[in-house]
Amino acid sequence: MNAFFLVGSLFLSIGALLKTIGLPLSVLLGAASFLLFSKRKELIVAAAFLMIGAILSLRPSAHGEVLGMVNSLKGDIAVVKNIKVWDGDGWRRIPGNGYAKLNSGGRVYCTNIEFKENRYPEYKLSECHAFPLDSNPFYRLKLYIWKKRRNIENINTLTAKMLTSTSDEIARKAGVSHIFAVSGFHIGIYFTLALILVSSFTSNMFIVYPLSLLVTFMLALQSGPSPSAIRALIFITVWVIFKLIDYPISILNVLGIAALISLLEDVYIVFSPSFLMSYSATFGILISLKNKEKWYMVPFWAYLYSLPFSALFFNKINFLSPIISLVVSPYISLLVFSGAVFSFLNILGFENFSKILFCGLKPFEFPIIKLFQVVSKFPSVELTSVYSVMLSFLLAVVMAWLTQKRLS
Repeated sequence: MNAFFLVGSLFLSIGALLKTIGLPLSVLLGAASFLLFSKRKELIVAAAFLMIGAILSLRPSAHGEVLGMVNSLKGDIAVVKNIKVWDGDGWRRIPGNGYAKLNSGGRVYCTNIEFKENRYPEYKLSECHAFPLDSNPFYRLKLYIWKKRRNIENINTLTAKMLTSTSDEIARKAGVSHIFAVSGFHIGIYFTLALILVSSFTSNMFIVYPLSLLVTFMLALQSGPSPSAIRALIFITVWVIFKLIDYPISILNVLGIAALISLLEDVYIVFSPSFLMSYSATFGILISLKNKEKWYMVPFWAYLYSLPFSALFFNKINFLSPIISLVVSPYISLLVFSGAVFSFLNILGFENFSKILFCGLKPFEFPIIKLFQVVSKFPSVELTSVYSVMLSFLLAVVMAWLTQKRLS
């Protein structure tokens, strides 16, 4: 199949969604088992991934004391993994991720844990305290990078927000949130810069690509736990692996493998607006490239494919957004490219020089910010929750039909 892994990640997501909205696991597994005996390969694949998604969405009851490990930091919110709950006889490992109000890395101890349905991370951890981690070179490196991230966060400019995958309120009101959701673009820039740097010392691809990935990974940590940044990093890693083994693979399957890795790590990521908008926008970009669209039309397709989720999560549609996307995306890409270079300098230790360069972009950001402010005041369609769900479903059906037509 040209997009086997992409189809698999889609149905794995559907299985998780059906289970979490209340469909009994026995009913879902029974229906999927029936489809496994089908003669059509597509139905067998769909059934298998539906079952996997439903099973992965199961979460045990948990309460009381919690131990975990900070995996990523964004502002004063930490994503905590490797969660263990005290059950009276010992520490019991539970699946999933949690979030806690912390601004430091290391081990975490919390006195309370609360499961939140239909959100990511799915556990809310309360009364949390961080304590020092054992001497670990890799984790010391992560703490160093997170500290460097603070330098960019404190700048608080439009470009800095895109580089740290931080949403912007004005952009959301203008209906161009997909630009921030697909901000994994800067991870690609990091990889390109790393390739140029490493290849200046050696031309051996088995040295150049792995070392460039290592540098890109360090820079990606600076972006925080955004699913869009994680998606871009996994996407590039998968592409590099197949490049090194010289095995041809569909670019849609590369996207599908990246999605599957994220879903298998924690299937509740399907409730993250950033995850959904990032993958849908990237899918739109890949579809446009496969159809050899002109370069200036690529942002339009990214907007179009992210529109169902934009309507679902933000309950608003601004009819100027497609035009704005076409106009500002190339310009914003230049800002992101410049910011990626500046953040590269920041992580190398040139903090003050990097800050000066970021601040130097403010005059170039000014017209974009003003444009967003004007567009945000333009009349837009406000939707209630019911209508936003209905419209989102209708748009998703239209996108599926359009995709089938364009791929055929």
